[in-house]
Amino acid sequence: SSIRSVAMISTSDDLYSVFLADLSEKERDRVRRYADKFGIEPTDAVWALMIVLGHYSELYEAVPEKINLRGHFATYTQAAPLFGKIAGRSGIPAHLSGLASEGVIHSDYRLEVA
Repeated sequence: SSIRSVAMISTSDDLYSVFLADLSEKERDRVRRYADKFGIEPTDAVWALMIVLGHYSELYEAVPEKINLRGHFATYTQAAPLFGKIAGRSGIPAHLSGLASEGVIHSDYRLEVA
């Protein structure tokens, strides 16, 4: 993967070449077009960011059996504060949790506003 390549490159290599090495020819052409369009040079630091983002994309794709949870709010009290310190309402962003192989809950009800 790209992230391993970064750790192994010598100082004479550039991140642009490392980034392109893991792509298909079609993807390389697309990256080159965008680099030309936006004036991104092979020596620009953005390539390190692209390699890291690619790594996280690979990690995300590797866990398709995890369950996607929607964002919600949680209320923390003085008796049970968040991180042992914070009381109040806090937003919990959408996230992955658990393994589908361990079981999935299928809701078969519908809520209606009275």
